[in-house]
Amino acid sequence: MAKKYGELRTEAACETALRLGASSYKPIERMLKLGRETMPVCGEAPADRTPVVHGNVRGPDYFH
Repeated sequence: MAKKYGELRTEAACETALRLGASSYKPIERMLKLGRETMPVCGEAPADRTPVVHGNVRGPDYFH
């Protein structure tokens, strides 16, 4: 796969697959075909996101 998709992309897909608990060829190949090797895993927040500050955003205290 590294010859077709490159070493960096293949390594990223393998890391993502391990975080998802997948260890076979198919999920890794699928990620590379779809270009999703660098997408965050569900439940993981991207590190570079900042909270939205806006007058219409109520915040966590509103629902308690």
